[in-house]
Amino acid sequence: MKLPVSFKVAVCLLATNSQSLQTSVLSDII
Repeated sequence: MKLPVSFKVAVCLLATNSQSLQTSVLSDII
């Protein structure tokens, strides 16, 4: 099953966004 490129890009964007959100929350807590 081949996934469309747009889907892969969306997943990559979500992953990077979640990582940046986690780091920002951690920095806020610390």
